[in-house]
Amino acid sequence: MMFRNELIPVDRLCGEQPANASGVKRLGDKQVVIELASGDARIEVATRAGHRDQVTGPLTIDVT
Repeated sequence: MMFRNELIPVDRLCGEQPANASGVKRLGDKQVVIELASGDARIEVATRAGHRDQVTGPLTIDVT
């Protein structure tokens, strides 16, 4: 498997869910998948729960 870095402009944060243990590896016990949007495209980023703020930055979910 090859990893690469890409810069993608993101419009909004769409959601967050616990990562499926069979689909995400090497991120520890508490993993989350954060869904971001760029136009009509959706992007899923897996991270450790403790690193969530580094992925979302200033974006937040409106929970009201």
